[in-house]
Amino acid sequence: MKVHAILPVYNESKSAYDLIAAYAKLAQRSPYAIRLLVINDTSRDDSESWILKAKADFPQLDLVYEAHPENRGLTGALNTGLGLLGPMSPDDVVVTMDGDNTHNPMLIPAMVSKIEEGADIVIASRYCEQSRTAGLALGRVLLSHGARFLYGLRWRLHGVRDYTCLFRAYRQSVIARMLGRYKPANCLTEQGFACAGELLCKAASESDVIVEVPLILRYDRKVGASNMNVLKTAFNTLKMLARR
Repeated sequence: MKVHAILPVYNESKSAYDLIAAYAKLAQRSPYAIRLLVINDTSRDDSESWILKAKADFPQLDLVYEAHPENRGLTGALNTGLGLLGPMSPDDVVVTMDGDNTHNPMLIPAMVSKIEEGADIVIASRYCEQSRTAGLALGRVLLSHGARFLYGLRWRLHGVRDYTCLFRAYRQSVIARMLGRYKPANCLTEQGFACAGELLCKAASESDVIVEVPLILRYDRKVGASNMNVLKTAFNTLKMLARR
């Protein structure tokens, strides 16, 4: 069994290094192999230097690094990551998460266990009883709650409360069926952070069981400002929900 983790990076600086270092710790204690697919979407800061330093500092990690020649946004970064997956074994798991070190990879074993128990998709949710959030601005908190209400009203996916958190684990067969229907280069088409919801929607159509595990979101660990434009994200989300 192998975990394939897609990590999109844009202007994350040392946060990208810290996240890869956390994966190195996980790999030391994990009973399964871990493969990192790090996609740098033409960061304008020193993100690439930190990624290359991590690659040198943790040579035991199976780390694939891809740098975009032009900015493609989160949508393009995730599509690139899906294209880098290549052949997988039936018991493999695909993980998506933010590349800014706000999501803790140490939660992955619990997510994998849920898949081994029968889940097809496991969401690291901000809305479970034991979930906690630290360091997130009020505007982002309100946006998250508003999105939760609208997504739930429109899509009504059983077992889902957090539609927008990118930290998820997918059974290999779910991703394989999705990529059989949508080719990696254009699997996701929604612009900006709305593509996180689109990915869930398309993966959910290939799955039967979706469950959530509590997430401790540590936004206080992020180096630098957020890359999210709140108003643009809200607009793109409303446009997507009107179509789907």
